[in-house]
Parts: sequence; structure tokens; C-alpha cells
Amino acid sequence: MGRTMRSVVGALVVAALAPAGAQAAVQASAGGAHSCAVKVDATIACWGSNSHGQATPPGGTFSAVDTGGLHTCGVRSDSTVACWGKNDDGESTPASGTFSSVSAGGDHSCGLRTDGTLACWGRNTQSPPHNVAPLGTYRAVSAGNTAGTTWSCAVATSDAITCWGYNTYGRGSPPLGTFTDASAGGTHGCALTTAAGFACWGGFSANGAPMSTPPGGIFTAISAGYDYACGIREDATLACLGDDTGGRATPPAGTFRSLSAGYSHACAVRSNGAVACWGANASGQVSPIPTALTRPAAEVAPRGLDFPSQPQTTVSEPQEVTVTNTGAADLEIEGESFSGPAASDFFVGASTCRGPLPGGETCRLWVHFAPHSKEEATAKLVLDTNATPATYEVDLRGIAGALPQGPQGPQGPQGPDGTAGTDGTDGTNGTDGEDGTDGADGMNGATGATGQPGPAGPPGAKGDRGAGLTGATIACKRAKVRRKRVRVRCTLKLAVTSQVRAARITVTRKGRVVARGTGLASRGRVRIPLPAAVRGGSVRVVTIDRAGRLRATRTRLGRR
Repeated sequence: MGRTMRSVVGALVVAALAPAGAQAAVQASAGGAHSCAVKVDATIACWGSNSHGQATPPGGTFSAVDTGGLHTCGVRSDSTVACWGKNDDGESTPASGTFSSVSAGGDHSCGLRTDGTLACWGRNTQSPPHNVAPLGTYRAVSAGNTAGTTWSCAVATSDAITCWGYNTYGRGSPPLGTFTDASAGGTHGCALTTAAGFACWGGFSANGAPMSTPPGGIFTAISAGYDYACGIREDATLACLGDDTGGRATPPAGTFRSLSAGYSHACAVRSNGAVACWGANASGQVSPIPTALTRPAAEVAPRGLDFPSQPQTTVSEPQEVTVTNTGAADLEIEGESFSGPAASDFFVGASTCRGPLPGGETCRLWVHFAPHSKEEATAKLVLDTNATPATYEVDLRGIAGALPQGPQGPQGPQGPDGTAGTDGTDGTNGTDGEDGTDGADGMNGATGATGQPGPAGPPGAKGDRGAGLTGATIACKRAKVRRKRVRVRCTLKLAVTSQVRAARITVTRKGRVVARGTGLASRGRVRIPLPAAVRGGSVRVVTIDRAGRLRATRTRLGRR
């Protein structure tokens, strides 16, 4: 293209050291007629013009990328710099050593070493040389370019701005003061003051036309394009000034966390992690953007869970399901449900997937098996998301064992003794013998007959049946609309002799299941959301106490 310039947020890409395969924060860069970005897997994707291979990145992982006119540079995960594309002036042959950031200009590049010193390489044919980095220590550097005239700026550790190279239209004469970042454009530069203000100097075109006044307010980032500049306000919205040809100075609505202004187009990363670009699109540098940088992508593991044999009416140990967002935009888990023949035998006990899941991050769900009949139980955990595809399923299988034996009741009291039998009659006396010698002893009288046993005592009272469900009251009312779905919240009030930990309900009408729900107990109540269409029916209530026992009852449901 010949005339180009490049600047990222504050003309600085800070590289965080990360091992290969690590998740990275999405970062986008707009160059001459191409764009590049670091994906969540730390690899680089590019789109747009590829006339010199500037949009064909090397393999490996990176912490930062910066696109120039016809070349691109990036900081690898080991802090070395790699460049690719046009190399006529050595702009794609980086200096050795380790770097914390890199900036690719038109025909030259500069980098900030990890020790705070600067290094530049590429075009340096002017006399005197204009691509010689100054001595000292710095916190940011930006390589600018217009029509082959090399110039650059950097922010010293003293917070002052230093510029070197061509100074036509005053581009190399920054204002006095203290700054946190600087960005070298075409014939102008912009900087972020320590008071979070937006300051610019030089001219806004090849003719050095005067610049318009930068927008006021508090800013968190700035980036200078060829003849325009943009910044991120304190409320995360974008503001631009300068030449608006092709819409380059008309940013999209929404909130953003990073920004990069290129030659005639710009790119930024939205607050939800998606990449957006605007401005000239003659080479496809604005769209289409790779899907991996604009959409969420869900990876669910494992895709099946097998539960060991579990006694009926008891609850298994939890098994874990992970959901990873391998895309850029935030992933939303919009619904969790169960389907299949034994859907009511499984429930999610806990989950960290309740809010937006940023790109590269993982959330977890813990599934329990609670069988209520002796048979093989199969079902599916269904996760509805905002990704493509939108629905993900996990196969569930469990075996129900025998019913567990309840504790034995206490022994009843002993019955009273039976009444004693009547005594037998005495035998008759024998006749007296004649006086004289003693006669032989008479024989003993016969023993009386044994008395009949008395009647048996009454049985003792039955032992305590143990803890169980004694009643349930259900009240339902319309809840708020969430994600365009109206829900009915049912409150289940339980009267139990043991402390309830959780409950589930199954609603049937005319022999067909119309709704299911689960919930955890809190202060003697269980609140369970149901679809708005559920107006009544027969309800089967199953409670789970802290000992892992299930108790069931049936009642009627009517909305109130």
C-alpha cells in the first residue's frame, strides 16, 4: 500500500508471560489493510489483505500482536518477538532478546524490552538516521509512519513523552506534562495524560491540516490512526475525532475494553470479549471477522456419566460436568433440564454456570442420582446456551439397588403374668393302727391335677415408624419475566419429622407429566420454578433429608 501506519491501545501491547496452551485475553489490532487478533487459545488469527504474507501468522502461542502497513509483529509466550510479512527494509527482522511489548509501523518496528530499554529495526535510510531508539528506560513505545517518513514516540519512566524521526507539521514535538501512554499516527500523535485526559499534537492529514479539539472527559485508552484518533471513555464507550472517510471515525455503540486504530479502519474488543471493526473494508479487513473472535463456543465434558448401583430413595455422590468457552464472546448457560425415561431420578445439586462465562474460562455442574424404583435409569442433562450449536446433551445412566432397611423400632413393653391355677384337693386320712408296735408308713396321697394356664396378656404397643413425610402444601404465583420467559414460582411448605434438605415435584395431568422441578430447602420452605402454563394437576412430592432418605406423597396443585 505504501502509506500506512499502525497503533494499538496507547500504541502498546503488554505481554503477560503464559505457558503454551494457556488461555489468553482476546486482543485485536488494525493495520494497513489487514487485521489480526490473539484468540483465547493464545494463537493468532488474521484477516484482510495478505499481499506480502502479513495475514499469515506463524504457529505457536502469543501474548500480544501488532499489525503494521504490510507486516505484523507479535510477542510470543516466551517474551521473544516474531514478525512476518514485508521485509524489504528489515521491518520483519526483530532484535534479539525478551520484550514486554512491540509496535509495528509502516516500514519499521520498535519494541520495549523487559528491562525497560528500547530497540527499533527496519527502515533507517534517512540522513541523519531517524530510526535510532533513544537511551533510557521507558514504559510504552509506538512506531508511526506516513509516506515512508519514519518517526516514533515513547513514554519514559519519568512520564514524559519523547519522539524521534521526522518532525514535519510538528508531529515529533509532543506537549509538556506527564502521560501514561502515547500513540504515533500519520502526521500527528495522541497521548493519555496522567489525569486521564485526551491530548493530540501535529496535523490530521498529509497536508498537516489543523486537528479538531480532542473530546473532553475521562479516558482509559487512546489510539491514533493515520488521520484520525479514537479513545475509550471512563464508561467504556468509544469516541473518535478527525477524518471520517469510510466511517473510520464513527465507532459502533456498546462498551469496550481495548482499542486499535489503523490506517483507514479500526478494531476494538467489546466488554463481552467479542471483536468489532469499522471503517474501510476494501480488502476485507473489517469483515468478515473469524467466528472464533465474535461468538462463544461451548465445549462440554464428559458427554456421559455412569453412576454405580444406588439404593432406592437415597442420593448418590455428585459427578462433575465442565463447560468451557472456547470462543471470544461471553457464553450464557440459558437453561438446565433433564429429559428421558428417568429424568426425575437425576438433579443438579450445585453449579457455577449461573452467569456470563468469559472466553477461555470453565464453569462446573454437579449431578446427583436419586432413584425411586428398582430398574436401570437413563436420562439426558440438556444445556441450552447462546453458542452454536445452542443445545448440548450429557447422557446419564444409573442402576437402582434394593430399598434400604429402615431402623428397627424399640421393643414393646412385656405383657402381665397370667393368673395362677387352683390348688388340688387334699387326700383322705388313713385309719389309726392298733396300739403296739409302730405300723409301716402309709403311702403318700395322690398329687392333685395341674391347674389350667390363664389367658395370654394383650400385645405391646407398636414401635415408632421413624421419620417420614406427613404433609405438603404448595402455593404458586407468577414470577418475573427472565430472558423472555415467564416462570411460575411454587413454594412447597413441608411438615416433616426430620430435617429436609431438598425436594422435587412432578406434576401430572390426565396421566401425562406436564412439569418437573427441583429446589433446595431454606427455612422450612422449598421454592421451585415451573413453566407459566402449569395451572394445576396431581403432584408427586419427594423430599430428601440430611440422612439421604427420600419420602414421597401426593397432593393437588392449583395456582393462586
